[in-house]
Amino acid sequence: MASAKPLCCVCDKNEGKYKCPRCGSFTEHRDNHPPDEEAVAPSAQTEATGNTNSHEGGVSNPQDTGSDLAPPAPTGPYSGLADLPEYQMLMKRYPKLPTLLWGIATATDPPAGANPSKPKYDFPGLQPKKDKEPWTQEKGVQKGVQVLQKTRNMPGDDSDAIREFSELVRLYKTRKEEEGAAPTFRKKFVQESADVIGQLLRNEKSSAL
Repeated sequence: MASAKPLCCVCDKNEGKYKCPRCGSFTEHRDNHPPDEEAVAPSAQTEATGNTNSHEGGVSNPQDTGSDLAPPAPTGPYSGLADLPEYQMLMKRYPKLPTLLWGIATATDPPAGANPSKPKYDFPGLQPKKDKEPWTQEKGVQKGVQVLQKTRNMPGDDSDAIREFSELVRLYKTRKEEEGAAPTFRKKFVQESADVIGQLLRNEKSSAL
């Protein structure tokens, strides 16, 4: 006796005649079958993720920041120069001063294309060109001094800004030297005073005898 086939899953009356290959064999069954879940497009998901990461990470275009150019921070013995009220007044009086200072500072740097490890020729047998005057730190300082002098001798606010800034640097240096010499001067004064007082006490004691 042959085994009975299962009933049609649509009408539940007649004998089933096929297996559902995702409803591709019967129109009514296909229409009544639950639809497939739509897959999320990878490109859209990736774009959404990228936008989210950019906002969360705070990444922004540096050209859209609109921040003003900050002056180079003084270092070494002049690290406290930026804290002086006179320094802040100069920056307000001459808004272009930070740009001028950056120009002088960058003049001391090596040329943009200078790379000692990179060969200056790309073809076999071609002799490299010899640099007439290779860059050194001393040459960088000399170039910075030239830019400083040139800016200081130009007419207008630029020269006034550089001259006043140079005067402030000299004033700050003098103050620091006086502060450094004060402890030594006080120590010497105390020692000399003690010697004088000690001598007077000895003389007084000798006179009493």
